[in-house]
Amino acid sequence: MRPRLPSYDHFSVAVGLLVAGVAVTILPWLTLVSLDVVGGLALVVALGVWVVLEQIPEQVNAALDNYLYALPPVLAVGLVALFVGESVGIDRVLPDSLHLPLLGLLVLCGLVGETGRRRRARVVSERESMHALVTVTESRWFAVAISVVGSLLGYAIISVAFGEAFSPWRLAFLAGASVVGAVIGTLFQGRETNQLAVLDGGLLVRTESGRPVTVVPWWQVRRVDVTDGTVRIRRGLPFPTTYYSEFSEREEAKRVVDAIRRCQRRT
Repeated sequence: MRPRLPSYDHFSVAVGLLVAGVAVTILPWLTLVSLDVVGGLALVVALGVWVVLEQIPEQVNAALDNYLYALPPVLAVGLVALFVGESVGIDRVLPDSLHLPLLGLLVLCGLVGETGRRRRARVVSERESMHALVTVTESRWFAVAISVVGSLLGYAIISVAFGEAFSPWRLAFLAGASVVGAVIGTLFQGRETNQLAVLDGGLLVRTESGRPVTVVPWWQVRRVDVTDGTVRIRRGLPFPTTYYSEFSEREEAKRVVDAIRRCQRRT
């Protein structure tokens, strides 16, 4: 097999950075090498992983089809639990010297998950046929919940990483500010508009400009119904939300619902 010239693929780069981050975190505990040497080795590791992944794009895409990109975010949930536990004083299991490196790994795990999700969406959009395309908006409650949870977890993690004292009053203030900010943002900007493409394997979520974001498999689609020209698509765990699409004619809405249900029955 002839070597390929590596391209700037976000997922390959993110995986390389994550592996290098793990090396930077672990090596100082295993050896007595200086930080300069560790940094140099981490750079070599990041470049090596990136180049290797670019040589086997088909195998990488197959791994993405098996949701392996979700492993780092799942591991990150464990790190978040440790940070939250320390922030509220439940237990202290992490040495202070590991707080900042683990915070960096937490960010990189999220980066791998997000770039892997988007790459899989792009690959699936190129591989599968599209049976229908609708413009949708999401439930406001989902945006508010994401904003509140993200703010609270972010505060807990940063307070531990930088050695700040945990304050329940500040936590309550952040929760309230997140709700108010999300509501005001929705009122002034309106709901975010996306596209849903009906594919054989699920629903492809795209930005308004048509860029693939994620694939919602059929097992996550809990319910699809139409009422007076409004199509409602309810998505289940792990990211529950509801997509709404308005049609001027009920028959047009019914055709979209029929296409969704037809593809669901094939799986």
